[in-house]
Amino acid sequence: MPAPSIVDILRHIAREEPLPSTVRAFRGLTREHLGQLIEEAAGRLEALAASPAEPRPEALAPDAAEDASSEEHAPASEGRPRKASKRTR
Repeated sequence: MPAPSIVDILRHIAREEPLPSTVRAFRGLTREHLGQLIEEAAGRLEALAASPAEPRPEALAPDAAEDASSEEHAPASEGRPRKASKRTR
């Protein structure tokens, strides 16, 4: 059996994984929207892999419409990783 492609893995994550810490880390982001974003990323990777030409930087850039809507889903940490919380047993 061949190894799964990165596109297959991303699509599986988009469908199946709950990703609660990612949803908590980015205020306003729902699980459904996160799944859509991951699915879109998989689609872009698939399109780049199928394209005979060299990938262009604009092919990876988000659409202008997404830029406008991304302000509503701004990360709580403004792009910086959150510090890991200390857990005790």
